[in-house]
Amino acid sequence: GGVSKYHPLVILMSLIEKLACKYSDNVISNWPRADLHLEEVGLEKGKFSWIPNGFSLEEFSKPKPLDAGFLEGFPKDKFVVGYTGTLGYANALDVLLHTAEILLPNKDIAFVIVGGGAGEAEILAVIKQRKLTNVYYLGGVDKTQVPSVLNLFDVCYVGFRASTLYRFGSSLNKLPEYFASKKPIIYSIDSPFKPVDDAKAGITVGAEDPDAIKGAVLKFFYMSIKERGLLGKNGFEYAVENHDYSVLASRLEKLF
Repeated sequence: GGVSKYHPLVILMSLIEKLACKYSDNVISNWPRADLHLEEVGLEKGKFSWIPNGFSLEEFSKPKPLDAGFLEGFPKDKFVVGYTGTLGYANALDVLLHTAEILLPNKDIAFVIVGGGAGEAEILAVIKQRKLTNVYYLGGVDKTQVPSVLNLFDVCYVGFRASTLYRFGSSLNKLPEYFASKKPIIYSIDSPFKPVDDAKAGITVGAEDPDAIKGAVLKFFYMSIKERGLLGKNGFEYAVENHDYSVLASRLEKLF
């Protein structure tokens, strides 16, 4: 975040981190390769466990229906690229809006943003200023309704800032849900770890690259429903195998 490593709070947190690494029997992170950093500050090899974020298979099998008002505001007869989650700086939604601006001439493609957060006012201002008639901001929904929202998308989008932080991978609540939605995913990140590619569930492009995101959107747009369905199926199977809460609980149980 641009804070000096000599800031008193950073020094205190670094000390806590080193002590934790020295005295812990095991350290768990939902970042896949946090061990690359932790071992630099004293964690012994073999004492790291990766347990990622997960999803509830039961929640996705019995999704809560959406309100009539939400459905009325959803774009009709469009190819929908959707985002659900926090509206914050780290989520790089300005990049998605830039992509939407580039694709304004294509009247068959729409972008839907669902969620809330500090960036809401800025997103609404950009939509208005740039006259992004292909972007629909629909506010937030209850967590139990998220599966129903994802079911309306043709493609799910998630983006990151260009940051060296992601050399350790990433950790998102929404990614397991995206996998579970059976929809293909556009994953925009600069990282050696590419879970969407591993799952064969979509397309990974660089971070903060609207032209690359545009290319991925158009690739999906011209792809057959059957091909997109296969990518979605791959993602779902990957989610069940790697992100279902029962699977993650078993991993934690074995660790204890």
